[in-house]
Amino acid sequence: MEQRVIECQKVMRERRINAVVVRLSENIVLLSQYWPRNGFSFVFIPEEGEATLICPEADYPDAVGGTMQKIRTFKWVKITDGNPYENLKKVLCELIKEHRIPGNACVGLDIGSDAVSVPLCAGEIGLPGNYTVQTVRDAFGTNEIVSVNDIIDQLRECKNEQDITKINIANKIGKAGLKYFATIVNNPNVREIDVAAEVESYIARFACDFQGVKYARAWAQVSSGLRTADAWFAGMVSGNRKLEKGDLVMLEIGIAVDGYWCDLTETVCVGRMDGTKAEIYSAVMQAQTDAIMGIRHGITAGEIDQIARNTIKRAGFGEYFNHNTGHGVGFCYHEKSPILSPGSKDMLKSGMIHSVEPGIYIPGLGGVRLESNVLVCDDGYQILGID
Repeated sequence: MEQRVIECQKVMRERRINAVVVRLSENIVLLSQYWPRNGFSFVFIPEEGEATLICPEADYPDAVGGTMQKIRTFKWVKITDGNPYENLKKVLCELIKEHRIPGNACVGLDIGSDAVSVPLCAGEIGLPGNYTVQTVRDAFGTNEIVSVNDIIDQLRECKNEQDITKINIANKIGKAGLKYFATIVNNPNVREIDVAAEVESYIARFACDFQGVKYARAWAQVSSGLRTADAWFAGMVSGNRKLEKGDLVMLEIGIAVDGYWCDLTETVCVGRMDGTKAEIYSAVMQAQTDAIMGIRHGITAGEIDQIARNTIKRAGFGEYFNHNTGHGVGFCYHEKSPILSPGSKDMLKSGMIHSVEPGIYIPGLGGVRLESNVLVCDDGYQILGID
């Protein structure tokens, strides 16, 4: 049985939760290594016994490629299929009967997240909202619905061998995208949006032929010139500004490969980088190197943040480093733990994966950020995406 299911069941018994039903795509990946196409798949975990993956019939070929052995399907999309939530309810009722879940059971759902990861078909995100909650209530005959997000967050903190392999592949694909980015920006008059579109397209094509990958998606944000001084903001939108000689150009990119994420940033210059721009680039690169070299099991995230901050301060740019040094990554673009911020008490543990992304942003000049994803090891670290 999947180890994470066993760990979840242990906490369920402690809290007297009779069953758990999860829907968020990132949690389906966590438990089964299957990335739902439309975010309309579920995992049923009884207090005792084997968990079951529940997915639409059309998703079955992808679902059997995951790690979960028990799979049930339900009809969805065709006019003749009827109400999909009623079809889901029938499957739940069958499982409730099989596992002898009592009436008025306490049931856990992954409800209440403030941010969620996208399914494969990212134009629409499936959530455990009112219809899901009501379907579960009706199937179990209970009003005792509790959130199990804290249990799932604990399961997500440290990655297993299969997770690490996939996240490393995502980083390799991402690193190839960064190299491609560096080749196309050395061309004045190309627009930010053109660069972003080219990088996303390149990654999709590159990943399609990458061994061990089924599906990949990329979301690129490109800022250039003086706009890079504002690129500390999460969510810079690529525009129609044309690159000019001497511009700093920053690419922030999130990439999902079979449901596993990497988060990378590169900054380059159109033409030669010199003067203060070269100074801040050197300071950021040194800060990232110093921080990564300090990573190991048992150190706090705040200590790693301070290493990066001290390096940039010594270079004379301390006031311009105005965001955290890093965050967890893997099952989504940004994970809750660990957070590498000033004073953070989050303890780095072997198996955690997080970003290291120091930056300097000077109004009227521009900004530089460099970002890599790092695996915490017992005696050090591994920078992902590097052979």
